[in-house]
Amino acid sequence: MTSKTANLIVNEPEASTVRLIFRRYAELGSVALLRDELDRQDIVSKRREGAGGRLAGGQRFSRGALYLMLQNRIYRGEITHQGTAYPGQHKAILDPELWQIVQDKLTANRRERSLAVGAEAPSLLAGLIVASTAIG
Repeated sequence: MTSKTANLIVNEPEASTVRLIFRRYAELGSVALLRDELDRQDIVSKRREGAGGRLAGGQRFSRGALYLMLQNRIYRGEITHQGTAYPGQHKAILDPELWQIVQDKLTANRRERSLAVGAEAPSLLAGLIVASTAIG
């Protein structure tokens, strides 16, 4: 039996675009604003050759694609299998601090959206009621 291993190799122009996207999200704190900025700068998804030589990619980024990209652990040198992250054999293209800033902002924004008016189960008084003990 022959074992074949495939290693990921960093494509520097694409890695540069990924770093730009992470930096801008860290600064803007909004996927919608990030998408609008990428559109204005004509930054599009990676072009690749699909089955039968058909070209794919080269499209504007959707909000969903950006959310997936901003959470993709492969950029920090990890791989995931069945929901668990493991160290990869490839080089990280993001520094750990930038990765963490982006993850913290995504988490904070997710929490804000879940409490917002119009959320599936909005809590209109969230953050307004504080428990106190009356003495008397």
